[in-house]
Amino acid sequence: MYWSVQNGANPIQSSLGGSVHVDGTSPQLFTLSGLFASQRVAADSSGAYVMTSRGIVPFGGGTLLTGGTYAMALDSSYVYWSGTYTGVGSIGRTARDNSSNTVLANNLNNPMGIAVDGTNVYWVDEGAGTVMSVPLAGGAPKTLASGQNKPWAIAVDATGIYWTNNGDGTVRVLAK
Repeated sequence: MYWSVQNGANPIQSSLGGSVHVDGTSPQLFTLSGLFASQRVAADSSGAYVMTSRGIVPFGGGTLLTGGTYAMALDSSYVYWSGTYTGVGSIGRTARDNSSNTVLANNLNNPMGIAVDGTNVYWVDEGAGTVMSVPLAGGAPKTLASGQNKPWAIAVDATGIYWTNNGDGTVRVLAK
């Protein structure tokens, strides 16, 4: 289990994070000094990452990865992100070793939640009211759903694409 906590007294100074095995063993605690507020945590069998207001950092510290600052998802090679890395809304990926950074979609309104499967990257754009995808290898973004009421979070599994709409409190699903 991983977590991050923003330092409420002075979030620009440091953020706190930690990990513990589900059985309560091997607790670890660390501080992300100078990286601004921690916002998200993503983990898989290869590692964990904390998204801060300045970028993405491996859990426990390390080199700040280039990338967005809204949401992130992982696969075995990349950290996928949404944010304003290019000065406008964008979706991209950064190699886990920070050797490459690729913008997959740009000039977006307000991309928020992001998810990935073996074929595509999926995201919701709160400002545009859309659910979108782009192939992992890049290409033209595809609109999967439009007219959504402030879509915020997204998840995928083998059969569907799921998202929440903050504007009306709904959870939607689209079959793959």
